[in-house]
Amino acid sequence: MEYVLLIFIFLFGTVIGSFLNVCIHRIPKGLSIAYPPSYCPKCGQRIKPYDLIPVVSYAILGGKCRHCKEPISIRYPIVEALTGIAFVVSALTYGYSIELLYSLALVSSLMIISFVDIDEGIILDAALIPIVAVGIIAVAVDPSGTWQYAALGALVGACIIGTIYILSLIILKKEGMGIGDIKLMAAVGTLLGWQRTLLAFFIGVYIGAIAGIIMIALKKKDMASEIPFGPFLSIGTAISWWFGYEFINWYLFLA
Repeated sequence: MEYVLLIFIFLFGTVIGSFLNVCIHRIPKGLSIAYPPSYCPKCGQRIKPYDLIPVVSYAILGGKCRHCKEPISIRYPIVEALTGIAFVVSALTYGYSIELLYSLALVSSLMIISFVDIDEGIILDAALIPIVAVGIIAVAVDPSGTWQYAALGALVGACIIGTIYILSLIILKKEGMGIGDIKLMAAVGTLLGWQRTLLAFFIGVYIGAIAGIIMIALKKKDMASEIPFGPFLSIGTAISWWFGYEFINWYLFLA
């Protein structure tokens, strides 16, 4: 029965991922996410329901529009599959509890933030609102939660990125990280608290550094290239949200 529930959660996640694709494509352009119904961005033809099955339809169509035969971005099934996987990890981590609902909201927002940052180089304020809302709800609902917990987390998140931002302007004469990254970590801090927010940052930096080295080695980027950092902060946030306390306890045990 457990496996059946996990399969359902994965499928549900892919459906949500399909909706997130709409948000990723439309919100930065100022378009409605509700109307018109899904259409091909190349030819404008409305996409039939049987061509909107997450992941599956992309494979059946060979990654091309049924009407104009133009390629469909591989991003669409990737977002759907990643959202499904993130939902399953959330369920395995938090079980069927209110924290699971927090987790689903968080990873959905992080998915939008990551792929919009990749496409447009911006952190959407609209995608930060659900994270802050969940952080406030979590503090209000949890008897052991305090407003100081959320406020300190937000402060630490904003200060650590803000310090890098200011130092980069002074020393390098350019932005090392953007204002959007500051707002992202401040929003994340309301939910994760200061300890897991710090951990999220360091995980994001570590993964970002590895990704940067790989891209430079493959000649996809050079040392002067700007790399969106939102996706790496989002990955760090997800890992810290799911496994942060285990990481921290493990580190303190080794220390």
